[in-house]
Amino acid sequence: MFKRVCVGVLIAALVVLPGLALGYNNLNPVYKVSPITDAKWAQLDFTGGVSNREWQTDKGPVIVDVPAFIYEGRTYVPFRWAVELFGGSAQWTSYDDGTTRSVILYAPEPVIETATVTNTITETVTVTNTVTEFVAVYPSQGLKVVGSPTVYANYEFDKDFWGFYKPNAFATLFLTCPSGTGKFLTLPCDNVGYFQGHLVFNPSALDFEPGDWTLNLLPEVGPWISVTLHVVLPEVSP
Repeated sequence: MFKRVCVGVLIAALVVLPGLALGYNNLNPVYKVSPITDAKWAQLDFTGGVSNREWQTDKGPVIVDVPAFIYEGRTYVPFRWAVELFGGSAQWTSYDDGTTRSVILYAPEPVIETATVTNTITETVTVTNTVTEFVAVYPSQGLKVVGSPTVYANYEFDKDFWGFYKPNAFATLFLTCPSGTGKFLTLPCDNVGYFQGHLVFNPSALDFEPGDWTLNLLPEVGPWISVTLHVVLPEVSP
């Protein structure tokens, strides 16, 4: 599809030279003038009735080979530049009889817009939420002394012990001497139930007795947990 416009000798009468109106110098119908073919608008700035050769378009500036001008109240624009800017084309033909010259203008190619249709399939998926619960595992309740259970008073009268009870609680212990008397001890447990303590056996103290001492862990439920310490006096040299 194209539109054909026969201008004839009117171009020469209006703009003096056909090449000026067409916008190219050698009248070559194949040679393309404009580097832009898809402009939406073009702006020409005139000074003293003549435009500058740099036209501003929405696709950037272009430099034309001939300016536009205003003559007797009319504006004359190199139409090949204008047509090609907007996607059309212009050609010059000359017949053998030399009486007719024609300018053929071709309309821009129609723009065919294609639409892409995307089908979205929604699928319902059953999601099962799994809740993982971490259960803290603590050591079983117990009581131990450090090293040998024998205490040599006045020589090695300190004895350390440790054990496990309830986390973040107080372990209740009862120290029993050989005569059956004793005293309670309470020791704090950490977040896993660990506790530790220190016993001092001093032969010069009033409550000191050599023999078997018993250290008992007293849980709230269940039997006592006990360890025995053998407290002996060192032999006295004569």
